[in-house]
Amino acid sequence: MTKISKKYTLYYDIITLIICIGGMVLSRFVINVGLSLLIIRIIFISPWKEKLERIKENKYILLVFISFFFLNAISLLWTNNLNFGLNEIGRRVSLIIVPIALAIISPLSRKEMKILFISYISIIFLATLWGAMQLLLDPFADNRKLIASTSHIRFSLNLVFSILIILNLTFTYRKTIKKNYKILLYSIALWFLIYLFLTQAITGILILMFFGIIYIPYYLLKNKKTIKSLLILSIYVISLSLFILWIVKEKNNYFTPNEIYSQKIVEKTKYGGVYSNTNNPPLIENGNYINMYYCRDEVFLSWKERTNLSPYEYEGAIIRYLNSISPYKDKEHFDKLTDEDIKNIKNNIANKEYTRSFSLKPRLYQLFFQINSYQVEGKVKGFSELQRLELWINAEKLIEDNPLLGTGIGDFDSLFCNKLKERNSQLYGSMLKTHNQYLYIASTFGIFGLIFFIFWLLYPPIKKGVFFSFKYFAFFFISIASFLTEDTLLTLAGMMFYIFICSIFVFNKDALNINSPLFKK
Repeated sequence: MTKISKKYTLYYDIITLIICIGGMVLSRFVINVGLSLLIIRIIFISPWKEKLERIKENKYILLVFISFFFLNAISLLWTNNLNFGLNEIGRRVSLIIVPIALAIISPLSRKEMKILFISYISIIFLATLWGAMQLLLDPFADNRKLIASTSHIRFSLNLVFSILIILNLTFTYRKTIKKNYKILLYSIALWFLIYLFLTQAITGILILMFFGIIYIPYYLLKNKKTIKSLLILSIYVISLSLFILWIVKEKNNYFTPNEIYSQKIVEKTKYGGVYSNTNNPPLIENGNYINMYYCRDEVFLSWKERTNLSPYEYEGAIIRYLNSISPYKDKEHFDKLTDEDIKNIKNNIANKEYTRSFSLKPRLYQLFFQINSYQVEGKVKGFSELQRLELWINAEKLIEDNPLLGTGIGDFDSLFCNKLKERNSQLYGSMLKTHNQYLYIASTFGIFGLIFFIFWLLYPPIKKGVFFSFKYFAFFFISIASFLTEDTLLTLAGMMFYIFICSIFVFNKDALNINSPLFKK
């Protein structure tokens, strides 16, 4: 191979990897383009002797990487629905393509890694600008669909990882990095954090928060036993305590009934209408019972006069929105609603607290409403957190039926659905899966499969000596935390996030300057 052809091969590799990064962040279609280019790279580009040498150098790591794909394939032996199983296996082919291609392309130079890092941050930054623009154009836009081409949860994982990597690099090279670059990087990290809160990406926020809870005190106590570090640790502990106290305070504000309910019940409104005071079911929101002090006739008439719209379609949002402001739901209090309040109701915003920006309070109140609805009515469907709990219980029951080998990849969906039906679950027919990667693995491949999955996660980074670096630990923590609430590896974007970044780390230790333990500078 000539010198020129090697140069163009390098260009091809960098462009392909940037496309893979773009797809991982933004688009399933772009991921498939990137995978196609990786297949071409494996088969047609550079001499086979050179490629086989690189594969041989990493043969044990590659065997472990691709073994999880073959676990999926082997489970066809105890599955009945072969067609569905084969289709599922086809969706996991990236678990083979990416590590083999990265083993062949690697090692990358530090300059090439810098290009990939800048590309990664730039793509995420441009995506957040697009999402923020969508939010500015439509304040009532669904936060989950601001970047329509990708999952908001998978995007939040990339945001959290980029925040931690930026902070780590800026801190590590704080003495040598130029001031302007330092300001730029800190500003980008701050913007990414703001975007997480603006879009109320609760998965990303919680993962980032728990990473801090684990890492910050450990780092300070282990490495910085000075008055300054102890002061920082104290501030950290106080801040965390205040956050917990805030949650407790909001819980009390939400669930503690308004004092008017301990007084004599008022039966009529100011205008002579009759209140409904059945309080059945006894749902409470913002301290006010939804089904008490509600004059339906007055509210319906006021809504129709003001909007010329049928009140029946909006009744749920109307009553809850009024209730979030005052315990009295009648003409007098309806007339106090602003035009902005009416607009909120039309957009099915059922609580005025939900309109707060850059705050966790809306998400917290939504969770409180879910909990109360479940306590009072046993309602699960439509509530994301409670649905997850129901799905986890269902997965546990399915594991009890097939503890050692699981259902096999072809039968999981049908047996999981049948188990929901058997348990009379509200989620029967929803087509939802476990929303927990560990439970999915145990359900599909049994306890032995789960043990092998944990080995698959741990062996490559430990063998290559990258596991205890800050950069890899941050990535690994994000990944395994997302596995608790998501079927991360059942989506192409989720698979790509894990296998692509993991392969980059494992095959490029030197270029990433991973040469120090996790809890050192």
